[in-house]
Amino acid sequence: MSTKTLMSVEEFQQLPDDGNRYEYNRGVLTTMPSPKHGHDRIARAISFDLSKFLEGKNLGCVYVEKSYELDGPQLTQRPDVSFLRADRVKNTPADSYVQGSPDLAVEIISPSNHPDYVDEKLKEYFAYGAHAVWVLYPKSRRVYRYRSPRDVQILGEGETLSEPDLFPGWEIAVSTIFEQR
Repeated sequence: MSTKTLMSVEEFQQLPDDGNRYEYNRGVLTTMPSPKHGHDRIARAISFDLSKFLEGKNLGCVYVEKSYELDGPQLTQRPDVSFLRADRVKNTPADSYVQGSPDLAVEIISPSNHPDYVDEKLKEYFAYGAHAVWVLYPKSRRVYRYRSPRDVQILGEGETLSEPDLFPGWEIAVSTIFEQR
């Protein structure tokens, strides 16, 4: 279960790199527990498959647990997996956070995630420039592929996930995302 604490931007920026997962939303710090094995396995499956596809293509980079300043330091989100186009990778200084949403944000839903929290994050990603958001539900083995907060495609077993605008020619079976590895 995540915990929430009130703090200033300055206090947030001074947090130590202690291995915890933090998100900051206009004065509220959310500390999230470390992901469990299944969650971690799914994040690894997506990031590995996308990274393998992207090798040598110079389209961009895939990240796991990367922080993004959506609205400057006032709103910092940390998707489970994300993709950033090559030009944005190149134009982000090494000593700063990426400004704006990732081009693709992937959220893996845990039992403790409240639907309102997920809905708010989804809207924030799009408000600050996301091209697509995937919300993965391990329990039902479904992927919700969003092109906007109101444009969603629900994929289940036997279907294939793709994102042709970002990854031309790439696809993955939904069952592969959730299978034990």
